[in-house]
Amino acid sequence: MFDVVSLRKMVKSERQRFNAACAEIEKERGAAASAAEEAMAMILRLQSEKSAVEIQATQFRRVVEQKQEYDLEVIESLQWTVEQVESQKNLLERQLGVLRERLRDFLNDHDIQQRVQEQDQEGEQDQEREQEKERDQEQEKERDQEQEKEREKEQEKEQEKEQDQEQEKEREKEQDEEREKEREEEREKEREKEQEKELEHEPEHEQGTASDVDLDLDLAVVDEDIERDEDADSGSGFLNFSVEYNDDLDAASSQNPSPTQTPQHL
Repeated sequence: MFDVVSLRKMVKSERQRFNAACAEIEKERGAAASAAEEAMAMILRLQSEKSAVEIQATQFRRVVEQKQEYDLEVIESLQWTVEQVESQKNLLERQLGVLRERLRDFLNDHDIQQRVQEQDQEGEQDQEREQEKERDQEQEKERDQEQEKEREKEQEKEQEKEQDQEQEKEREKEQDEEREKEREEEREKEREKEQEKELEHEPEHEQGTASDVDLDLDLAVVDEDIERDEDADSGSGFLNFSVEYNDDLDAASSQNPSPTQTPQHL
């Protein structure tokens, strides 16, 4: 007989084992699920790669087949041309044989050999001429290349000269602008000086105008006095004296226009 306490302990231990087993099962389930997902991803990736490789293989196969067909066509065309050339060659050889037989009727073997040698020499000369023409063409090409290089160098030099000229023009423009600025500054300074001089001369001019006004007033007073003397002494000799005095006063006023020297006693 087990006690209740021992039974409870056994139940707790069994529950703990059950929980531990459930946790392990869940871990294994998660691991299995992750492994299955990775496997599926690998399978999908391999399938996509396989499809891509198959597509590339089919493309390469088509390209190879097309090349084979093209090569076969080219081979057939070349064979046909070779056959035509051989047939033409055979015809030409037959014609040459016939022509040689006819020549032998008219010429000796020695003459025929000489003509053949002459033809060979002419052929060699033609080849040499062609080689010389090719050499001349190569030399002309080299000369053209050298001329092009020289032209490029000249163009570069001209461009450098143009750049230098442009820089000089810009410098001259800058110098002209600086000179114009300096001239403007000098003109402004001169204007300021002239304005200062005018300001200095203004009070003197005002004094001169005031002295002229005083002089005119004094002369008017003198004229009035002279008229009064003439009215008072119409037949006496004071008239001549007053006129002469007025002339002397005019002369003195012209020499000394300052109001300080005017005859105030009159």
